[in-house]
Amino acid sequence: MWNFASFISLADKSSRTGRGETTHAPSTRRILGAEITACTSQEAIQIILSRMRKHEKTKLGFANTNLFVHLQKNNREEILDDFLLLNDGLAIDIASLLLFGKVFPENLNGSDFVGKMLAALPKTARVFLFGSKPAVAEAAAGEIERQFGLKVCGYIDGYRSSSQWSIEDIVKARPDVVLVALGNPQQEMWIHDHANLIGAELFVGVGAWLDFFTKDKSRASALVRTFRLEWVHRMVHEPRRLWRRYTVDAMFFLLLIMVDAFRLRTRRWQKIS
Repeated sequence: MWNFASFISLADKSSRTGRGETTHAPSTRRILGAEITACTSQEAIQIILSRMRKHEKTKLGFANTNLFVHLQKNNREEILDDFLLLNDGLAIDIASLLLFGKVFPENLNGSDFVGKMLAALPKTARVFLFGSKPAVAEAAAGEIERQFGLKVCGYIDGYRSSSQWSIEDIVKARPDVVLVALGNPQQEMWIHDHANLIGAELFVGVGAWLDFFTKDKSRASALVRTFRLEWVHRMVHEPRRLWRRYTVDAMFFLLLIMVDAFRLRTRRWQKIS
């Protein structure tokens, strides 16, 4: 009988298998019109570093239910076409299982991945922070320099009015990496609309990572994260802001996936017949 424990077991088995697959380029899986790269964290980091060495502009996003649902509602799904998308969350694994018969090699949520990525960047990389609360942005700038040895060349918190800053402020800072902490889908739309105006090579929609990194918000314990239940922890701590995301929006996402799966199976049957 299929249950949550068996799903976790399958996810862990797939993850262990994925960590050994380093001899081929990662493939992508198309979910709700978006191409999500199926890879481990180390493979994703190598892709990013390789693109940076080639001076290729990279827009990095974490595909989760919140992002998909809000882009669908805003009719902005197309903005993800040129993003490097990594899978984030249990629901994306369920979608992959329904559509492709297998989960992703590893859960690459931004809260865990961004720190690993920053640690792997060359120490000459210049980082700019955009978004989050003023105190969080300031604290994060200092902590990134201290923990990762990177130069934070500037930051603009997410509470300043448009009259208090301009894109030229970011351009003049000459960043290599821009971390955008505006939440889904605002940060992805901002990256889509502004990345080509800025000389940086890597743009990352980091969501609440700055809050977790500076301990302005608490994360679930390692055990809770192992069982893919961090969303419960977050909803308990921020019920007014997150209850809809993890209830109504999650159900809407699964409905979209079921429709997508039905269409895929219909096309396959038509080819066979």
